[in-house]
Amino acid sequence: SSAIIIDGQGKVVFSGAAKNYRQATTVASGTLLVNTTIMDRTSAGHFTVKNGATLELGSSGILKGTGGGGIR
Repeated sequence: SSAIIIDGQGKVVFSGAAKNYRQATTVASGTLLVNTTIMDRTSAGHFTVKNGATLELGSSGILKGTGGGGIR
């Protein structure tokens, strides 16, 4: 699986059905809005939020870690 890198002004939205997530995600700039349940099942499935970037959890946004990943 490939990593996801969000780098640029504006907002990217993760939404829809709950997802089993295995990719590392970096928010280098801009905003990532999570409007779904994301289940991290591997240690690689972490979120890194760089200085000046934003990770938002919407009203239906849930991050669940079961494999050692997390938010950095």
